[in-house]
Amino acid sequence: MANAADIMLTGRTFDGDEAKAMGLANACLAGGEVLPTALAVAHDLANGSAPLPVGLSKRLLWEGLGMTPAMVGQLESELNAQVAKSVDGGEAMAAFRDRRQPNWTGSISSEWPSWDGGAERPVLD
Repeated sequence: MANAADIMLTGRTFDGDEAKAMGLANACLAGGEVLPTALAVAHDLANGSAPLPVGLSKRLLWEGLGMTPAMVGQLESELNAQVAKSVDGGEAMAAFRDRRQPNWTGSISSEWPSWDGGAERPVLD
């Protein structure tokens, strides 16, 4: 809050090192490192995890802001169970067992848990 108030109330500018120190950035890079680093991060995002757990993790991060730690833990457990039942949940286990890279074929649009009329929690089968 102190950093947010400082920036918002003063309108001052700050550099990348200060942004990193305040927790607003993960890194401060030289100009020539920005594009290669961004491309490497994009590659990791596109090729790392299956789409469903990534999408659910993003949802949990944002919705968890207003929840107690116990509520976040419970929801995370329920979402992990949902992911384990997904197409890519089985593929993850097979790839691990076979010591190979997974071939993700799941779809967020077809496997996303139902959300009950804007309720905070997914309705899991």
